[in-house]
Formats: sequence, structure tokens, C-alpha cells
Amino acid sequence: MGRNISGLAFDMEGTAFSVEKCHHEGLAHAAGTYGIAVTEWGIIQIPGVIGAGDPGAIAAILKFFGRSDINPEEYRLRKMEKYNELLETAPIALRPGFGAFCAQIPFYLPSAIASLTPQVQAVPLIERTGLGHLFPAQRIILREDVINVKPAPDVFLEAARRLGIYPTELLVFGDSAKDMLAARAAGAIPVGVPYYWIPGVVAEILEAGAAHVFRDWQTINLDGLLAAIAEEE
Repeated sequence: MGRNISGLAFDMEGTAFSVEKCHHEGLAHAAGTYGIAVTEWGIIQIPGVIGAGDPGAIAAILKFFGRSDINPEEYRLRKMEKYNELLETAPIALRPGFGAFCAQIPFYLPSAIASLTPQVQAVPLIERTGLGHLFPAQRIILREDVINVKPAPDVFLEAARRLGIYPTELLVFGDSAKDMLAARAAGAIPVGVPYYWIPGVVAEILEAGAAHVFRDWQTINLDGLLAAIAEEE
């Protein structure tokens, strides 16, 4: 017997919109300052980087290249310097189809953004993409609103609390394996909408327990998805 869904939660970066290119170019640039020759595409291929946030991504990169001599916080600061430079001129918009998908959501299904992006980074992005017009401020959860990061369930538990529903009634959309693991840990149903449709990323999302995976927002029919979830074992 399947489950009825009473609310939706969306990861933000990579899911609702993407500044992934800025993040990964920044990580590659910072790696180069330590003599690590890697491209943006090479960064994406490293297991555990997608959806990990800066601390997790940097830990994965340093482990992959065997560089225990590098201070992670110093690496992060070098990455952020390049990231902020790139962000100034990067075209930033909602992922194609995301706005139309949100328009499918019926009034009786409340929805929230459940992100671990720090407020200082999130607010300008929310303004530039217009995301704040789709979600009221009290339903946008950021890093400062929770204690533990993904794959801990905190951010999705908080989303369910703010929506006034049980976590088991929550449908979560994310672009990474950590989103899927965190949703499962919360008791919610995870759906993958990866920004990078490449075998390694899709495989990680499936292995992490995604109930469904879609290539993009334009391929999702919400009524059909809800009906399928209600019928699943």
C-alpha cells in the first residue's frame, strides 16, 4: 500500500536553480593553487562531491588526491574567492520547468524550500532567481535553521514541522544522494532531479534510495507522480 502525500519540500541549489558551475569551477581553481590539476568536469566526477556542500566536497577532493597536507578551511576560502568572482557575472535563473512545476502544486499541498545554504549566500540567490515569489519566507529553511547537515534528516524534519505535517507525508525533491539519504532518514519519500544527468550521479541517487528519478522538471507530471506513490507497495 502506498502513501498519501500532504506536503512537498525542495532542496535549493542544484534543484530549484543551479550555481553548480560556479561552485565546481571555484573548487577546481582552488585545487590548482595547491598544484592539483583538475577541471570543473573532473571535480564533478569525484565520488561524494555533488550535494556535499563545501566541507564535504573539499574532504572528498582531498581524499581523492591524497592531500592530507592541505588545510580544508584555507581551501574553502580560496574556493569562495573564485566562486564570488564568478557569481557576479553568472546567469542565474530557476531550472527550466521549475516554475511551471510549482504552478502544478494544488493549494492543499503546502511546500517549502529545505536548503543547507548559509543565509549570507542564499539571500542574494533567492532574490536573483525570484524564488521568494514562489515560497513565503517562513517556508524557506536555511543552514542556520538546523543543527545537523545532510545526510542527517534535520532540514526535512524542519520542513515537515513548518508545513504542519508528519515527515512520512512529505515528498522531497533533490539533486544529490545526500538529499535522498536525508529524506529517507526523516521518513519522507525522496525523488531525484539531478542537475548533472551523468551515470555516476544518477547511480548514487538511486543507490541512496530515490523512489523516482527524473531528468528535469519538464518531465514531471505531479498528479501522475502522486498517483504512482499512492499505489506503490
